[in-house]
Amino acid sequence: MKKLILALLLSGIAGSAFAADDGAYIAVNVGQSSTDTYSLSSKTATGVGGLLGYQFNKYLGVEVQYTDFSSITPQKGSSSNISAYGLNAVGTYPFTDEWSAFLKVGALIQPLNHLEALATSAAVI
Repeated sequence: MKKLILALLLSGIAGSAFAADDGAYIAVNVGQSSTDTYSLSSKTATGVGGLLGYQFNKYLGVEVQYTDFSSITPQKGSSSNISAYGLNAVGTYPFTDEWSAFLKVGALIQPLNHLEALATSAAVI
């Protein structure tokens, strides 16, 4: 369960996008996940997501995102799709006109009913 929550948090900082000093931008994220949870019938999945962002100036921006982590299927149970919505504050430090570093701080919101299938499957081991 802790690995799943960690993966959810890290996905919030995994995406990147190109933006000018100010204005709107859009980005698409694609990633691969794997688990060592033995009670799942599938051990890997491909997740996709997207975000919309707005850069207020060259130092500060905000993003809203949606991430679909794919679905999980316990060996004894039905499939459950895992997805989340997020909100990020983005701080940017430009080194030059071409190079900058950014830091995202945010949160993902995920309905708990998606985690019930994982918790149930973990108890079946």
